[in-house]
Amino acid sequence: MPGKKFAPGLDLPITLDRTASTSIYRQLCEQLRRAILDGRVSGGTRLPSTRTLAQALGVSRTVTSSAYDELFAEGYLEGRHGSGTYVRTDLPPLPRQTPSLPNTLPRWLEKAPPLVYEATIPPQAIAFRLGIPSLSSLPLRVWRETWGTVTARLPPNSHGPTDGDPTLRAELAAYLGRSRGLACTPENILITAGATHALDLVVRATLSVGDCVGMEEPGYPSAQQTVLARGGRLLLVPVDENGMQVERLPHGPAAPLLVYTTPSHQYPLGTRLAVDRRLALLTWAQANDSLIIEDDYDSEFRFDALPLPALASLDEVGRVAYIGTFSKVLTPALRVGYLVAPPQLCERIRQLTYLTDEQVSWPLQQMLADFIARGIWIDIFDACGISMRKSDASWRKLLHPSRISRAYVGWKLACMFILNWNPQFRPRASRIWLGSAMSSSPLLTPTILVPLTVLVCFWAMQAWRSLRFFTA
Repeated sequence: MPGKKFAPGLDLPITLDRTASTSIYRQLCEQLRRAILDGRVSGGTRLPSTRTLAQALGVSRTVTSSAYDELFAEGYLEGRHGSGTYVRTDLPPLPRQTPSLPNTLPRWLEKAPPLVYEATIPPQAIAFRLGIPSLSSLPLRVWRETWGTVTARLPPNSHGPTDGDPTLRAELAAYLGRSRGLACTPENILITAGATHALDLVVRATLSVGDCVGMEEPGYPSAQQTVLARGGRLLLVPVDENGMQVERLPHGPAAPLLVYTTPSHQYPLGTRLAVDRRLALLTWAQANDSLIIEDDYDSEFRFDALPLPALASLDEVGRVAYIGTFSKVLTPALRVGYLVAPPQLCERIRQLTYLTDEQVSWPLQQMLADFIARGIWIDIFDACGISMRKSDASWRKLLHPSRISRAYVGWKLACMFILNWNPQFRPRASRIWLGSAMSSSPLLTPTILVPLTVLVCFWAMQAWRSLRFFTA
């Protein structure tokens, strides 16, 4: 029977069948040749000596020497004096063969709901993509100092609390009390791997397959996909200049179990939920025994008016789960967010995270706690606010001739991108890529498409005028 062994130093399985009609050395030669051609053993790799390989495979040295000699003769190997045997570096690798896959889904995927994900953005494209903040407001010196403080001590030798590091939760509780009016304690806060993860935890903790969730229309596509992926049904609620039309929510048995909303800065239209509708939504939730999920994804960025208190700050009976994130001020690469929830929901989610071991890295939580405690967090988003006010003024000046109402379009829809202008600008570098979150979303209603089309056409016209100037 053939036995599978590994070539030392290569982590390459070698199977030699002593009962086969092909000689052992030819089997070894063919397997090494195929590994070189399909890239599993790359050019410049040092091969084990014939003695070492023979001992590992349980064959005589004559077998390995013969295989090496044949590969030398065919030009696959080269010897380096006093160093050993290497794979030649000038060999073109063949594409690795992959097994053919069936066209039909396996039984264990047949009933899985379809998912939508963002496609890769082509290089040199202008991406109308959200949630990519500038790092200019985060000084490298401060970043290094904070990490130096965290790494000056050893990490704990056990799993941390399932709801997150106590130091970070205490700092967040104090910060949210000051900035968002939330009267919460560290026990009400859970640290998550971002806002979408927080939403997913709430959905998993509360929904059964077929349960209904109220969502804003238009709204955040990723939030809708999260609900659908967990087997929920969507009830789309229209949005106007005052936010979600709360009066459209059904009552009684038809009332959705959860309602997801972005009241401080509606995604993507940019409106704010009026105070009377906030109170009406809380009254509706209490009357129908439903939970409101408030996604306060960018409350730190408010430079045209004073921010309204969080919807959760008006809740006195535990009907709101509040979601926040560090992604918009720092960077989404950190993957850290938080959830402020009623005690019973917190306990349910703690049980879920204990079973699945979904926890954020301890050093990262310590770093963020230090950011908040030292006031660096406030300094960063103050600097971001100044930068965004300047950007907003530039956009207002640019779009003034088009008479496009900012309240109607909402900057979140299409205007947040960075263009490094080059005097040698050429048409081939001017491709515009609309992220799949918009291009593949069924939520592109005329309310969004009309102003978006006008905006893109206006920008293209300005670019064309500049192009003619630079190429004249």
